[in-house]
Amino acid sequence: MKMIKVMGMISNMDNGGAQRVLLNQAKMFMHDRDIDFTIFSYEKPTNSIYDTIIKENNIKVVYLNKKRHFFKLPFIGDFFNFFITNLNWFLAIKKYKPDVIHTHVTEILRKSFIAIKLSGVKKVYCTLHSNPYRYKGTSYYAAVISFRKFKFVPICITEEQAKMAKEYYKISRYEIVRNGVEFEKIDKQKISYEKAREMLKIQKHDFLIVAVGRLEKIKNLTVLVEAVKALYQENKNIRLLVAGEGTERKNIENLIDRYQLKNVIQLLGNMDNVIPLYCAADIFCMPSLSEASPMALHEAQCCELACIISDSIPKENIFSSKVKVVKEYTSSKAWEYAIKETTRDYIKPICLKEDFDFNHSKEKLKSLYNT
Repeated sequence: MKMIKVMGMISNMDNGGAQRVLLNQAKMFMHDRDIDFTIFSYEKPTNSIYDTIIKENNIKVVYLNKKRHFFKLPFIGDFFNFFITNLNWFLAIKKYKPDVIHTHVTEILRKSFIAIKLSGVKKVYCTLHSNPYRYKGTSYYAAVISFRKFKFVPICITEEQAKMAKEYYKISRYEIVRNGVEFEKIDKQKISYEKAREMLKIQKHDFLIVAVGRLEKIKNLTVLVEAVKALYQENKNIRLLVAGEGTERKNIENLIDRYQLKNVIQLLGNMDNVIPLYCAADIFCMPSLSEASPMALHEAQCCELACIISDSIPKENIFSSKVKVVKEYTSSKAWEYAIKETTRDYIKPICLKEDFDFNHSKEKLKSLYNT
């Protein structure tokens, strides 16, 4: 049987959820006898955690080392950038000669859908990752053409996302492949509550809240800072640790400084291993304005941590019995109350933990690539 060559396409391997999913897919097939999976990053390495993992584990990645924008002039620049990015992708595809192309993040289609179509590759899958309604203008039309005219197959990561994609893009065909989580690896990395706190220098009497994710506006972390500020007035043992990096870091730091909460809230930056963070915590909070299938939530549940999430996160991501939902998730008062009443109002699990298992996702992808 011929080995199937899969080309996983993404703009860069920066610290993001889509990059993590793609990296996991590459790891799935590292020693597979039937699938030859190679990541193609349009841009150069960004010195992210994932770039480091790639180097340390010899994961197959090709960096095209191209710039995202060649011309910054309005309108004319966009026109030239469109053709240049599509040309670069076309040359990379023709050189690699894949049997299957698997793109990640809907936005990349705007920069590559012509190249993919002209390459002649018949099997093309596109993992959406986020809410379809986020994409407007040329990004929307590129997706519509790709899915409806060129017959690229969208891969959704939740049933709710699939429902939105069907309505927004007017499509009938799609596949669902949930983000594969390495539960076995997480189980091996778990440590005791006491040991984790000792490692992170958290006092026994501290009530520890953790958040994990990119420091971007869509993650809505300022509302969590506001809630912690109010909680601290009543309980001086409140602590918040945030793992992640992003463009909002400076704004969040300024807010922490303004409220004089430097000893209460710490921004830890990107971490190679966040499992000790979950093990040391009393609760995990995810106040995001939009999510599809957040792996941090899956990891926190795997660590049996009580979780408080925003109503924007699809309920089908819940597989533990210790998750509660904040409906008024843009209100710091609502988060303040939810954290105070940590053990109340848990909702019933919607899915099974096995639905998100790493090996389950691998078999589903392998089936698609072989179809």
